[in-house]
Amino acid sequence: MECPECGGVVVYDEIRGEYVCSQCGLVVEDHVVQEGFERRAFTPEEKLRRARVGAPTTMRLADKGLHTDVPVGMYDAQRVRLPESVRVKMARLRRVSRRAINIRRSLVRALLEVERIATLFNTGEGVKETACILLRKSIERKLVLGYPLDAVAASCVYIAMRIYGHVATLDDVARVSRCTRKDIARCMRLVLNGLRIRLPPLTPERLVRSIVSKLNMSPRVEELAVEIIRKARELRICSGKDPLGVAAAAVYISGILLGERRTQREVAHCAGVAEITVRNRYREMIENLDMRIEAQ
Repeated sequence: MECPECGGVVVYDEIRGEYVCSQCGLVVEDHVVQEGFERRAFTPEEKLRRARVGAPTTMRLADKGLHTDVPVGMYDAQRVRLPESVRVKMARLRRVSRRAINIRRSLVRALLEVERIATLFNTGEGVKETACILLRKSIERKLVLGYPLDAVAASCVYIAMRIYGHVATLDDVARVSRCTRKDIARCMRLVLNGLRIRLPPLTPERLVRSIVSKLNMSPRVEELAVEIIRKARELRICSGKDPLGVAAAAVYISGILLGERRTQREVAHCAGVAEITVRNRYREMIENLDMRIEAQ
């Protein structure tokens, strides 16, 4: 987490229950309650035996895990007949509860979409929880009025993955989403501006692993590609260039040097860029890094 004022690292103060910037001292959030399990337990039986409270609340559920079913009956738990006034009151509470459930149906659908997309990318619980928090805040502050909730959910998952350092592009999220890339990008901009979030830059080094994995290449290719990118950055070859194109060209060069050659078309397809982009970045790198590579 970054400080919204100076961009410093935010740390948690356990004594005061606050999230504080380690550089400027800004209190980002206070009165924070840790809602996890309060005792150490190593088996399900031990956890159940030591529990003194119910399940922790979670933003991944529409009711935050605090759903209460209001029954309407003639008797209470001790089989004592309830007065007429109590039964009328309970029936009224049940109607209000059902009405609230109907209002939350759209939120339930959006949260399920967040869960679906995050699961496809094998993200951790932190990404899912953060994405659901972003989704709730966006809806509460009416930042995305008029846009489909599926697009909002996809944009929140993408933002959460970027915050946690997961390597994924907007095109990757759009492929598994039910909305277009344009809608997701628009919702992402609205959420980022409305919630004042600054995403860490997507560097070519972080994109190399994804491309190498899709091409079924060895870890040696990844290591050499990262080294090529670092050399190119020192010579300012990467300045102003699309990080995906730079990463794709570095993987292409690394594969040739290590005998795991892939065509420019294959590399471009796995990186999600145009073939001409890979070709241009490739030429810039071999000319400035003084490399000699036989063309195929």
